[in-house]
Amino acid sequence: RRLVGYQRVLLAPGETRNVRLTLDERLVGRWSGEGWRIAPGRYAFATGRSAEELAVPVEVALRERRRGP
Repeated sequence: RRLVGYQRVLLAPGETRNVRLTLDERLVGRWSGEGWRIAPGRYAFATGRSAEELAVPVEVALRERRRGP
């Protein structure tokens, strides 16, 4: 598990809001001598009030990506 982003959102009781976070690809990639590689597959992310209170799971499918040094 790793923290890849956060945003504080204040909500009134019963209020909902869409929140968008931008993920730095290097946080899910691996470094090799040729640069960063993000392996293809499904990645699970969780959102919540804190690391102890994760409530909303999200799964994202990523294609392979390579990024030079």
